[in-house]
Amino acid sequence: NDKTELDTYIAKTERKIRIKTLGAALGGSNYEVRLDFYGVQTGHTKSEVDGIWMADIELASVYDATATTDFSLVVVNATANIG
Repeated sequence: NDKTELDTYIAKTERKIRIKTLGAALGGSNYEVRLDFYGVQTGHTKSEVDGIWMADIELASVYDATATTDFSLVVVNATANIG
């Protein structure tokens, strides 16, 4: 019942999105994959199956002056150095 993301698409509002997955314990932290993305929605479609609504949202990256990038990716694993 919430159309917040649809409203941001219509207004072309910049979004800061974080996708984060944590795994098992690894020493003092956890295995982790984290993506921070800064952008504007360029497409928004929706579909419904058995009463569950899904939105497919397309994004175009935008440079974020505070983060000094348009995205960042962090990977924490058991390998000391990946070159």
